[in-house]
Amino acid sequence: MAEINNPHDSFFKRLFGNLATAADFMRSYLPSAVVSVVDLDTLALEKESFIDPKLRSHFSDLLFRVRLAAGGDLYVYLLLEHKSTPDVWVAFQLLRYIVRFWERLYDQGRAKLPAVIPIVFYHGEDRWNVSRQFSALIEGGRIAELQKYVLDFEYDLRDLSASGGEEIKGHARLRTGLELLRHVYDEDLGQRLPDIFRHLRGMNRADALEYLETLLAYLSKAGKKVKSEEIVEAMEQVIPREEFGDVAPFAKAWIAEWEKQGLEKGMEKGLEKGMELGEHKGMTSLTLRLVHRRFGEIGEATRERIRGLPNHRLEDLGEALLDFASSEELRQWLADKPDEFNIV
Repeated sequence: MAEINNPHDSFFKRLFGNLATAADFMRSYLPSAVVSVVDLDTLALEKESFIDPKLRSHFSDLLFRVRLAAGGDLYVYLLLEHKSTPDVWVAFQLLRYIVRFWERLYDQGRAKLPAVIPIVFYHGEDRWNVSRQFSALIEGGRIAELQKYVLDFEYDLRDLSASGGEEIKGHARLRTGLELLRHVYDEDLGQRLPDIFRHLRGMNRADALEYLETLLAYLSKAGKKVKSEEIVEAMEQVIPREEFGDVAPFAKAWIAEWEKQGLEKGMEKGLEKGMELGEHKGMTSLTLRLVHRRFGEIGEATRERIRGLPNHRLEDLGEALLDFASSEELRQWLADKPDEFNIV
């Protein structure tokens, strides 16, 4: 499994890696004419990424396959733009990634290439103000006499920036995730959290609590100027405070960690920065608690390997845990770093 590049990448993949949420998004945002010709019950996530390694700090991608009612497959390619300002070249990047995908199918001997709908998610600070037409990048591309020679397509845009005016639609999980992406850079993020988290009341409680852990992990890495009491107030939209320790110990532990580190002035760099200010022992303890929350009891040998990780690897593990599906993936992650242990 590839390591997580940044908190936006991790959260994006956790949000849309849930097929029910991905289907909810497509049902809510794709044109109704497109939705009418596909069977969303057949939606499947492809595992490959087509982004250049050097651009992974700027983009995240997910590719979905869905059956057409008339037969054959349609693909939907989601690209999350991490940059704080719009990128005029994103249409060119999309073309490169789609062609890489088509090349893979061509090499497999496909008789025809499938249609691909490209969708760009943007949640930067400025409104998206560049053309979505590929031909806008071609010199002379809009000249009528040349158009039959010019490759062209248009990508769909989901402008989640605060000034973008995008309507947030869908069910609780999707709405909460998109609203958090929209406001994660806002100075008043903490004040907005209760309104964002209130959507979770519409979810099954067990699912809401599991998702809440994902949201808190993203906040701790990407959120800014969020105080512990604002987190508490937001969580009370999902669960009464007196039940934190019983059914949401991860939340209680994180709040205690923030207060212990004296970070009431804000979370400029999230929990990662807070843990940097603490001792290795505190970071190890928190990591073990998160591991226990996800996988239950683990062997003493695995616990010792985690205790031996240096601070920067504990931080990496805290992010990677979001994508682990089993304790075996945790053990494999540890086994891949044999030279990193016993460094405190």
